[in-house]
Parts: sequence; structure tokens; C-alpha cells
Amino acid sequence: MPVTTRFPVRYREVDMMGHVNNAAYVSYLEDARVAYVRRLGAAAQLDPSAFPFILARVEVDYRAPLHLGDEVEIAIEVARIGRSSFDFAYRMTRAREPSLVAEARTVQVWYDYAKGASAEIPPWFRDAVARVAGERTP
Repeated sequence: MPVTTRFPVRYREVDMMGHVNNAAYVSYLEDARVAYVRRLGAAAQLDPSAFPFILARVEVDYRAPLHLGDEVEIAIEVARIGRSSFDFAYRMTRAREPSLVAEARTVQVWYDYAKGASAEIPPWFRDAVARVAGERTP
């Protein structure tokens, strides 16, 4: 996957059972999307705020627990681009021992806020995704 991001598990994400609460994983996906959009913005020479999409669906398959002290690494890529929506695929691992902790997929819809409706994904976005897909995080 062309973009990865890494960060430590924070105390507030750990529940009474000593592992990261399932809702925190969805926040981790958001952090990965932000990293991807920043990279996409650089590839398209645009400000990341120029990407008007909304989150429509989240699917997470939990494979193993995370704990306080773990460092999470999330790899992300665009797995599908349709007319007005696209999918991100994610692979979440423990950074120090690359063991899988979760896999996820989200569906984003390109959105025209002025019209209050979905819109067709522009060619420049498709081109930027192709450029990023050919790169790797340094």
C-alpha cells in the first residue's frame, strides 16, 4: 500500500479490559485518511481541503487486540474508484512486530456541497490517485 502512518496507542483509547476499544480503530482509520489526502494533495499540487468527499460506510475486521504501549502502523490505498464514490482499503499492524490487528474498508462519496448531492469524481483526482499508487512512503 502506498501510504503508511504510525502513532502510539493513547491512554484514552484503552478500555477497562486493558485493550484498545473498538471505536478507537475507526479514529485510526480517519488518521490514515488524513495522511493519504495530504499525500494526494501534494501529488495533485492542491490543498488537501480541495477534496470534497464524505464518509458513507466503514467496515472493520478485528484480528487481534492492541494495548497501551503498542505503536500502530496503518497502510492505506484506494482500492476502487467508481463514478461518484471510491473505496479505501486499510491494513493495521503493530509497528514493532508486524502482526495484523485489523483490516478495514471505507466508502467515500465525492460530494457537491452547493447542490447537497453526490458528484462525479473528477479526472484530476483519478490521476493523483494513480501517481500516489506508484509511490511508497519514505
